[in-house]
Amino acid sequence: MHTATRNKKIVLCIITFLVIALYKAKTIHKLSIGYVLNKYQIKMRDRECLFYPAKNPKRLLIFFTGLKKNTYIMWSWFWREQEDWDDTAYLFLKDDDFCWYLGNSQQSFVEDYSAIINTFMERCKLSKEKVFTIGGSMGGYAAILYATRLGLKAAIAINPQVNKASKAIRGFDDIGNKWQELEQVVAASQTVPDISLIYSYCPRDQAAGNALLDVIKQKGSLVILRRHDSDLHTGGANLTKEFIETEIDYLEKQDRYKTTIRAV
Repeated sequence: MHTATRNKKIVLCIITFLVIALYKAKTIHKLSIGYVLNKYQIKMRDRECLFYPAKNPKRLLIFFTGLKKNTYIMWSWFWREQEDWDDTAYLFLKDDDFCWYLGNSQQSFVEDYSAIINTFMERCKLSKEKVFTIGGSMGGYAAILYATRLGLKAAIAINPQVNKASKAIRGFDDIGNKWQELEQVVAASQTVPDISLIYSYCPRDQAAGNALLDVIKQKGSLVILRRHDSDLHTGGANLTKEFIETEIDYLEKQDRYKTTIRAV
């Protein structure tokens, strides 16, 4: 009797192990970028983007990749194994030409990216007040630029390269006359998104952050200001999925046009 019971337990353990191994193998397969791109990458207006749809969308988060070719930032953070996104849709954008989502000397990309964003807003049936942008470096520039141009609710920007003076890694030759100084865009706009601004102690990042703050102070929008302890532009801000979600939740609840600078 003991032997039979022991054998049953061994068989049960083997079956449990195989089920867990199979589940993990399935998870690894689904979390591969190849699977994700094959199922969720879309080409629109000659631009590639990645979109996770929501069943009952209440907000849209848009992520702008920085200077990384053929990459979508944070795509794995917001992946759901069951592919059952409920009330938040996710749009991931990239600029493999490294033109700051603006265009080159031959053509502008601004209308293309604007049209892509508007298309997914319409698909989700969401107003501008329910759309948030996120990005770092070149992506931080784009997050603020498009949130401002399109009148979106808020932007989370990490070390955004605000102007040519704050950009030293690569030149702007390919952009030609398409370049737009971000503080001038904000200054000229009638409305400005709420902004969660994170920047390092790198001199260029500090200059960029201060230039942007000087303009925003006059515009009547919320600014959450954080510094991360690095003197390098590439220094990490220790961002996490949980931080992004918490910050979006806070920004979503704020009234527009209340001038506040909150240092954290």
